[in-house]
Amino acid sequence: MATCSKCGLELPPKITEESCPNCILSFAVGDQESVAGSRESGIPELSSLPRTFGDYELLEEIARGGMGVVYKARHKSLNRIVAVKMILAGSLATRQFIQRFRAEAGAAAALQHPNIVAIHEVGVHEFQHFFAMDYVEGQNLAQLVGKQPLPSRKAADYVRLIAKAIHYAHSQGILHRDLKPSNVLVDAATDQPRVTDFGLAKRMDSESNFTATGQVLGSPGFMPPEQASPDRGKVGRPGDVYALGAILYHLLTARPPFQGESLPAIVTAVLNREPIFPRLLNPSVPRDLETISLKCLEKEPGRRYATAEELANELSRFLADIPIHARPIGPTARLWRWCRRKPAIATLAATVLVLILVVVLGAPVAIFRIDRARLDAERSRVEADRARVETERNLYAADMQLASESLRHGAIGQVQELLSRHYPGKGREDLRGFEWRYLAKAVADQTGLVTHEFQGLTARKMEETPGLVIAGDTLYDIPDTSGKFEVDPRPILAWDLKTWAPISLALPLETNSDLWWYPDTEAALAVNAKEHTATVYRLPHLEKGPIIPVP
Repeated sequence: MATCSKCGLELPPKITEESCPNCILSFAVGDQESVAGSRESGIPELSSLPRTFGDYELLEEIARGGMGVVYKARHKSLNRIVAVKMILAGSLATRQFIQRFRAEAGAAAALQHPNIVAIHEVGVHEFQHFFAMDYVEGQNLAQLVGKQPLPSRKAADYVRLIAKAIHYAHSQGILHRDLKPSNVLVDAATDQPRVTDFGLAKRMDSESNFTATGQVLGSPGFMPPEQASPDRGKVGRPGDVYALGAILYHLLTARPPFQGESLPAIVTAVLNREPIFPRLLNPSVPRDLETISLKCLEKEPGRRYATAEELANELSRFLADIPIHARPIGPTARLWRWCRRKPAIATLAATVLVLILVVVLGAPVAIFRIDRARLDAERSRVEADRARVETERNLYAADMQLASESLRHGAIGQVQELLSRHYPGKGREDLRGFEWRYLAKAVADQTGLVTHEFQGLTARKMEETPGLVIAGDTLYDIPDTSGKFEVDPRPILAWDLKTWAPISLALPLETNSDLWWYPDTEAALAVNAKEHTATVYRLPHLEKGPIIPVP
């Protein structure tokens, strides 16, 4: 037994491969672009036109699709021009194929609307099923668009009128289920769209028994997700609303919402992808019209316009420049819907994002904590160094005070030991000051003369002994002002021998005076021979006292 090379079906006797019933039935998913393919398959065509077909004179072929062929004809008894559609498979048509054909005629015949092509007669002639309908002079929307989008307001007005016609069909209990640009004719005389081809129409109050298991009926680029996959639920009014939005999208962009190299690729896109924003394909599309189209194309039926009439009213608001009710879908909503459709990928992406955030946010925190710990350690070290230096300074001051007391009592060895403690080590601050050098000088002299040189004297003229003078617990450094040696311009300096703290002095002393020292009375006397005066200075701060005339 012969088999079809295309589908593998075993062919009955006297049936050629070109007339395979299975292949003919599969054409139901095609559109008018499949005319060439049907011709190449060898399906019989009526020839030698014009010719008589019952009460009709067939004048010319208008279109050829997956289910049937349409002719322009003259209805002889009424003398008017009509369109006659007949089953493409002719006498080889299966019972199911015939049922679908008659269902189209019956659904369209029940509808009387100015934007729906009306049916005049349904019948059979010479085993050829046919029906006659209005002849519409003009192009369909697919031909009208071609590769150039329509003006936005023109597209909106066409879809508004089509939506009203579909709402009327819904009110009569008819779902179209195959709305697409090639199934809408535009009357050249009135510029009115007319819906045709109810080949997949279904009554809402009945179950369709024309759909084979696993078969996708409709045009993939314009069918809603619930029609492309049985798992999405039953097809209802929102399905036709989706198709109306797809037609609007096509008129605005000159392409369907979803494209692909094969039927499975298009169906996959319909089920899982979002359409490209029309404004990205045609920047002249108004934002409100883009919003209307995308609302119709929502994957979830409940997010679309509830009825075709609601869509028509929304388009009327747009055309009247009244704010529309729909709002654009934000990026967050689109992302959430994508996550709901792709939970596995969304979970993986979320996990990767969390890991990235942990790295991106955690690394700076870790670096900050490390830097803070380093700064804390550095601060602690500085504070420890400061405390150590402070302790060393306090110890130095205490040792210098003790060394001074030891020097007073002649304990030279103890002074040497105290001084040796404060030789600067490597990397340590040199705390030694004048007091250390003074004590070291006193120890080096091996005598206490420096310490006791001026103690106990009744008076001493300072010009004879410039240098270091001790009076009580105060050490004075007196510069040379006599001129016998190189004149020292420094002021008199003083230190407390117990603490080695500097002592502020009431300076300067009288100039051109001889300084006499009276440690027992805690005074110094500056005698001015020229002025015949003597100025008294009280120790230890050399505060200026009374001026005494000298004879």
